Amino acid sequence: MSEPNVAARIQRTLAERILRGEYPPQSRLPPVRELATAFDVTPATVQRALARLEGTGLIRVKQGSGITVLDPLEASDLSLLPVWLVVLEDRPEAAAGLLGDFLEIRRLMAVRLLVRHRARLLGHASTLAAAAAALVEAPRDDLQALAAADLAFARALLRATGNHAALAVLNTVGRVLDEVPDVAAAMYADIDTNIDAMRRVVAALGEEPGVLGAAVDDALSRVDGLTVGRYLERLRAKLE
Repeated sequence: MSEPNVAARIQRTLAERILRGEYPPQSRLPPVRELATAFDVTPATVQRALARLEGTGLIRVKQGSGITVLDPLEASDLSLLPVWLVVLEDRPEAAAGLLGDFLEIRRLMAVRLLVRHRARLLGHASTLAAAAAALVEAPRDDLQALAAADLAFARALLRATGNHAALAVLNTVGRVLDEVPDVAAAMYADIDTNIDAMRRVVAALGEEPGVLGAAVDDALSRVDGLTVGRYLERLRAKLE
């Protein structure tokens, strides 16, 4: 394994330990040399991992004060969502609740943006139609292809709105699907439901804002509810 990959693995392991509470807020991580011994790597590799971990907001590294663990609920951002979901897998209800909360944020954002930028979206009809067709034609037995096509359609919608922050949220969805296979399996267990939601959203773009907003919320709520329910079932089955 290359050194960058080793550093990423160490970062992920330490992040999981912090989120599990093994290192509570305001506690100290072991010194760099002690961590290097524990992971059987060089101090330089540990320092790279710590720099990446500090970038997530989980720790603060200060010379002379050691490595302080910060409160994840106060200092972290959406980049840690995949790690949170993995950490909570032994608590299915909590994991499903977190996924549901995130999907709700995505849904509310989508409703607001599609209503606000309805006219601009209608001007990108051909691009949206091509992205929609790609999802319909994606192989049903390939989760990775389905996710890629679904994200491409959502990305086409959000690009048309011109909202770059919304694209950052979508990229988080992509990371979750890539790093948490159970979420991807739950989201695309019945791709026809996803395709139906996509078609309803596209069809509603020609409606008045109030009708459009209600249609988008209803379509995405159905997909999100089914996704969270299936995800919960999969996690419960793992514990049986």
